[in-house]
Amino acid sequence: MTDDVKVFLTGQIRKASKEGRLTDNRELAAAGSRFFETEFTPDMIAARVESAACVESPDIRIFQGKGCHRYYSSVSMTDSYAEILNFSAEGDDILLIASTVRKDSRTYPRPTILKQFLEAPFSVETERLNQIVEILAADTEDYKDIQLTHASNGDRYLFSAAFLDKSQADYMAEWASVDSLEIQ
Repeated sequence: MTDDVKVFLTGQIRKASKEGRLTDNRELAAAGSRFFETEFTPDMIAARVESAACVESPDIRIFQGKGCHRYYSSVSMTDSYAEILNFSAEGDDILLIASTVRKDSRTYPRPTILKQFLEAPFSVETERLNQIVEILAADTEDYKDIQLTHASNGDRYLFSAAFLDKSQADYMAEWASVDSLEIQ
């Protein structure tokens, strides 16, 4: 039955990933208990998924969360998207936004328009987003690299000064929100 359980669990993880969501060991324990008509605990599920992910199912990825493990399949979901969903599930919207801004500044490099965080998969409420911007702009030790810039049309952007300097961020924000639209 152990192989049947692993096949069931990895199938459930892949199905959830195709639906654009993470699944966790608590959800899988309940589903497995119903399907196999035997009791599974979240810890039992975590051990079986970890075992399967290491050997039989290398596409299965694992996040260690607060009180649970979360899973996804890299075949159906990118690591970046899964990371956003995991931060959201953890309820740490400040860290979610700071890590997204840092990643955008480092990887692309570009500032991140604040409107992006109002849309899925972030779905941060406007009032909460404004509070987060105030927290990040307060120059606390954890977020001292995160800075705010504006385009001339009023669009607000965040960037990481660890990867972009202010003049670069200013120029890119203006280009994205104003100049690029004028040449179309």
